[in-house]
Amino acid sequence: MTESLRRRAGWRIRFPRWVKPTIFTACLLPFAYLLWAAFANQLGANPAETLIRSTGDWVLRGLCLVLLLTPLSNWIQTPALVSLRRMLGLFVYFYVTLHLISYALFDMGLDLVAIVADGLMSSNARSSRWVCWRLCCSQRWLSHRLTQWFARWAVSGGSSYTAPSM
Repeated sequence: MTESLRRRAGWRIRFPRWVKPTIFTACLLPFAYLLWAAFANQLGANPAETLIRSTGDWVLRGLCLVLLLTPLSNWIQTPALVSLRRMLGLFVYFYVTLHLISYALFDMGLDLVAIVADGLMSSNARSSRWVCWRLCCSQRWLSHRLTQWFARWAVSGGSSYTAPSM
């Protein structure tokens, strides 16, 4: 049957019932390990840096995976992969929150002024003309572009990355 007939007939390719709970559990494994390592005193000589870096690494891995799902599902012609995007995106948000909390609490001591100053000095946010131009665009386009820009910026090491010219 062709793809258009499947859509008209209401057919939908779905994963087995065990796939989403398995992926959910797999996404929680890094958090469980960090929790265990924190209580067992296994985070090394600098536990704050270990927490910040490991949560940041999982954010990058998850963000790359979420951004890869749509092109991958189109390439291998499996639209069921797209159904995992929301769950994986929420786990990325979970790890971003953990990363920011551990950064603010352990590295900056909840000093809001120091956090904002550090964020402005290490990012391209000081380029106000670029930020204003980006904020004038449509919201959907903006969210996709900023997510992709953030992923490239974070993978490249932060402040050494220059924003793409559009």
